[in-house]
Amino acid sequence: MVPYFFALGINQIYSSPLLQARSGSLHCYDVINHGRLNPEISSSKEFEEFVRELQKHGMSLLLDIVPNHMAADFRNEIWEDVLRLGKQSRFAGYFDIFWTDDKKNKVVLPVLGEKLESLVKSGKVKIAFNSTTLDFRLEVGGQLFPVSPAGFMFIIDSILNSLPDIDLQDEVAGQLRVLKSQIATRSFQATDSDEWLISGKSRESWMSLKVVETIQSFINSPNVDLEELLTLQNYKLEYWVDGLKDLNFRRFFNVTDLVAIRQEYRPAFEESHSLIMDLVSQKVVTGFRIDHIDGLWDPPAYLAKLSNVCKHELKSTRRFPVFVEKIITQPEENLRHSWPVEGTTGYDFLNDLNGIFVERRSASKIRNIYSRFTGDQNNFDKILFDSKVLIIERFMQPDVKRLEQLLRGFAKNSLKESASFKRAIELFAANFPVYRTYIDATHAVEEADLKLLRKALTGARKVAKTEGAGLEGFTAIEVVLRDATKNSRKTRESRKLLQSFQQLTSAVVAKGAEDTAFYRYFPLSSLNEVGGNPDLFGISVNEFHNRNLYRYSNWPHTLLASSTHDTKRSEDVRARINVLSEMPDEWGDVVSKWGRTNARYRRDKSSPSRLIEYLLYQTLLGCIDSFDFVSDQGELNPSFIKRIVRYVRKASNEAELETSWTFPNEEYDESLESFVQNILSKDNPSFLYNLVEFATKIRSLGRLNSISQIVLKLTCPGIPDIYQGNELWDYSLVDPDNRRPVDFDKRKEIISSLNMRLENEPLASLASSLLKNSENGEIKMFLIKKILDYRKENSDLFRSGNYIPLSINGSRKNNVVAFARNYNVKKIIVVTSRFFNELIQKDHTFPVGGEIWRDSFLRIPLLFNGKKNLRDILTGQLVQPVKKKGHFGLEMGQVLSLLPVAVLESK
Repeated sequence: MVPYFFALGINQIYSSPLLQARSGSLHCYDVINHGRLNPEISSSKEFEEFVRELQKHGMSLLLDIVPNHMAADFRNEIWEDVLRLGKQSRFAGYFDIFWTDDKKNKVVLPVLGEKLESLVKSGKVKIAFNSTTLDFRLEVGGQLFPVSPAGFMFIIDSILNSLPDIDLQDEVAGQLRVLKSQIATRSFQATDSDEWLISGKSRESWMSLKVVETIQSFINSPNVDLEELLTLQNYKLEYWVDGLKDLNFRRFFNVTDLVAIRQEYRPAFEESHSLIMDLVSQKVVTGFRIDHIDGLWDPPAYLAKLSNVCKHELKSTRRFPVFVEKIITQPEENLRHSWPVEGTTGYDFLNDLNGIFVERRSASKIRNIYSRFTGDQNNFDKILFDSKVLIIERFMQPDVKRLEQLLRGFAKNSLKESASFKRAIELFAANFPVYRTYIDATHAVEEADLKLLRKALTGARKVAKTEGAGLEGFTAIEVVLRDATKNSRKTRESRKLLQSFQQLTSAVVAKGAEDTAFYRYFPLSSLNEVGGNPDLFGISVNEFHNRNLYRYSNWPHTLLASSTHDTKRSEDVRARINVLSEMPDEWGDVVSKWGRTNARYRRDKSSPSRLIEYLLYQTLLGCIDSFDFVSDQGELNPSFIKRIVRYVRKASNEAELETSWTFPNEEYDESLESFVQNILSKDNPSFLYNLVEFATKIRSLGRLNSISQIVLKLTCPGIPDIYQGNELWDYSLVDPDNRRPVDFDKRKEIISSLNMRLENEPLASLASSLLKNSENGEIKMFLIKKILDYRKENSDLFRSGNYIPLSINGSRKNNVVAFARNYNVKKIIVVTSRFFNELIQKDHTFPVGGEIWRDSFLRIPLLFNGKKNLRDILTGQLVQPVKKKGHFGLEMGQVLSLLPVAVLESK
């Protein structure tokens, strides 16, 4: 693939995690071994070949790393050692386990599909023995767990007690006692000197085989006291529903089989970064993307440590490029300037970019259409709060319980037993407006963090009063905040509590907002994106410019994303759904009509929910294409229907209203699936015909949005990130839909054809032809290639060039987003269009030329004064600056004579 990416203009590959993950993992965020490349992706030799190919093309590798968690899996040897030996394991400090001083302290594992007692009675608990490694395991409900040394000796003792008193068994008994002795001294591995051990070189020993036969015979007998054996383990197996309240280790969000790592613990940091630091020192990896930075105990300290280690490995004082998956919640926060990073992974830009293609004047109309169709009158703030509370009450109780115990230490003795402490923590977290604050053990508390905490506390106390809950817990939180900001005997404890609280809020916001509330409220679903706000109906062009100016001044090399593996919809799906904001009346009429047409397929008024039905129609408009039909647009491909069914089922489960992943409602799930299949059936031709008719219009306007969107992403301050497959039109939905295999053979053919046409056709006619024949998305690839090639030739301009917002005069001033960039003698002007529904008139197909742009005039800076011609790098057309009403500038009809976008260079 590397030559194809190079031909496209890419200079860095941005990969998913490459360390060994759980077998069969499709995302590789469930690492089981930090010291090995994932053999399911690549051998060491293959990886070296890949790196050589990158270097041959002058390209490099940006690697995604996962410092927050590992897979809690028996193939994770570090986790397994902790389960086997408990607090005595040398790895016990690696994981965020809430150990106590209790000798009976165990790791609580709520991983069983039913109660342990019933599994024992039904014979689903067994002992397994590996004769090669001399290792016992417990097989419980199909899952494997290690056996503690005490459990190992219990099994051996039980076998010895079961042996009859004859000579042969006496010899076997002697060998079993040696085995028990070795386990007691933690000698677990077979060695050549121990002839009785079952290893590859000692299988000829018939006595050893007799030992194995004796062990197997015993563990398969009904005389094994499994209940006693279970009590001897350093973990406690529980039914997942019951065990959540007792769970005593921090997870990734609420995922019990992903256990959090304590990166603040030096051995854990060193172990988890050993291989990737080797790749840094070899200059194989030239940058990191840090997954879920907000989950860590102390993100700034981790980043400082990472930066210092990278500098040491490279023997350099230059900062190693690092990008953090930090979700910026505007307007309450910005990325901390003190962090040693290049910027974020780009969700802040994604939402800004998307926002300028939303017609803000339609907000009230769209919300009214949504309310009428769904019957939902709740505002987003209430839905978000309720969603956070749901996540906290259903999934985050272990974290709440730990914070509650810490909080009691700040209460007066007479109040320590008050039930209000738990509710205070819950409401405090649910009212938190951003992902987290960054209070640590040593630095002064920043005023911005304190302001956020107090805001959340005020909101939480207000809710508690309406509930009639006790307020003692809030008084204790006030004490915590007071102690955290000054030197008192409890400052350390208060900071510790707040640091734990910060890890809770990051999970609550992520799960409560992105994975729950975003599936409960969607007047315009293109706004429901990671880091976005479904109730913020777009942004103004001025605000877009201001945020670009902020990035230019503070984070000029941040990533600029528009689609990622985590986005709820691809950039092209959002671009199409945004069009609905330009035609609210048409949208209102058509969605009401569809609701009436398809009412006959509903099981009842609530199956499926009107919310999901409304989301379904927007989703269809966002992703349906001509190739999704079998023939003559009369019948949809079964694969497309399957995609839509999978999507709405995920949306329903994430919303946790009628059904959920945790508590599935099979009857509702079946009715929802039946509804989707029926309305998309060829037996429902009136709906399909109307859907295709309206979707065709949305699709053509959405493609124009996508064209402007990609040009802006490739030219704004920062580094553009192109998610796999999005170099052509891509109508993917949330994962796993957006992780489907990409047809790169098709893309190779298109880039090859495009290169040939660039050599043999005039640029102007090629660009115009691609716009008029945009079905396969070649116009998007053309724009990417042309601009990326130009970026390579003018890297200084894009790395360091100023950002100058430009203003438009005339009747079309609301339809243009334009800016200039300059660095020394290099200068460009970027012009893009928007709100195409009002631009394209009945006798026009494309928004180009003087008749469309009328009197629109782009005012340009004085630094372009005296330039005879500006050349559009996309079309080759020359544009002559003119003076009009005392201002120097460009006629928009000339600038956009062939394409609805332009990148003008000074010549």
